[in-house]
Amino acid sequence: MNAFFALVMGGDYQHLSMHAQYLLQSWSLVLHKFLHAVSPEWSSQIFFSRAIAPLELSPWLNVLAHIFALSLLFSAAWIVAYPLAILNCGLTVTYLGLRQRQDAGKSSFRENFLERPQADE
Repeated sequence: MNAFFALVMGGDYQHLSMHAQYLLQSWSLVLHKFLHAVSPEWSSQIFFSRAIAPLELSPWLNVLAHIFALSLLFSAAWIVAYPLAILNCGLTVTYLGLRQRQDAGKSSFRENFLERPQADE
């Protein structure tokens, strides 16, 4: 996609993406400083390895750079949220299995959370 956009937009795309990376870096500076104080080896693996200088862009490209940076931030949040959702599903299935195993010994009360109650009940 970068090659296609660079072909269509020329040098403007490179300036746009560099400025978007600068914006993303400046927005995450507080988090980077905190992680660097806690664990310098992890912060160098997560964040940008070098400082990115801001570029002077036209107002239109500046607005596009902000949108580009927000889309990069959204993509990063999506990548982090997916494993967390998988973990949450795994914990739910584990709870249901443990609950079913615990209720198996009790003959008087057995509740299956995986079955939906019928409307006529």
